[in-house]
Amino acid sequence: MLDVEVQSGKASAAKHSLPRLCQLIEGLPPEERPALVRGDSAFGNEGVMAEMERTEQHYLFKLRQTAGVKRLIERQWQQGDWQNAGQGFDAVEGKLRLTGWSSARRVVVLRRRIKNSMAAAETSNENQQPTLHFIDHSDKVKLWEYAILVTNTDYSLDAIGQLYRDRADCENGFDELKNQWGWGGYTTHDLERCNLSARAVALIYNWWSWYVRLAHPKTRLEAITSRPMLCSAALPA
Repeated sequence: MLDVEVQSGKASAAKHSLPRLCQLIEGLPPEERPALVRGDSAFGNEGVMAEMERTEQHYLFKLRQTAGVKRLIERQWQQGDWQNAGQGFDAVEGKLRLTGWSSARRVVVLRRRIKNSMAAAETSNENQQPTLHFIDHSDKVKLWEYAILVTNTDYSLDAIGQLYRDRADCENGFDELKNQWGWGGYTTHDLERCNLSARAVALIYNWWSWYVRLAHPKTRLEAITSRPMLCSAALPA
């Protein structure tokens, strides 16, 4: 963890973190800049993408399934040019320019078949009690879940699929910091004290991560498993 800045709970949108992100990227020499900036659908908007393109920074963001994005899915479905992207995902790409975008951008559609049973709710006009219709995976019906990505890179479709899946592993670190190290929230309105506490937690998190990695170099262990293990370990006198 390099640094942390606590902001108001109402400042959760991507636009509030964008200035510091750009400051970090532009403060690095070109050869030391990140190869890719990844983010969820909160970052897949014109403001963030335009700033990344201005600084010539590669990005991979998820898009919300708006009406324009859904039309793209329908168009690519009819073409049938899906390619295997690994781990059960198929991928297809196209160009898309949504309302408010300054230019057309490369968009990659990922789909994966839903294997489990599903229930669809239908509410009649006579009463508000929903009726459930179950769709079992044994039926001859294919159901798909979709993820739509936007990028300015030229990576292959299978590489894009893997990079998207790897983002979940990166988010595990934030989940660990919030739920295992006390980043779950702060009660004081004094942001300076919040920043001091958050940075202290980040510093101790870094120290503990390095210490545990020295004790267990093959894999990384989260605090929820490494604390009990090391606390009960036999230490030399």
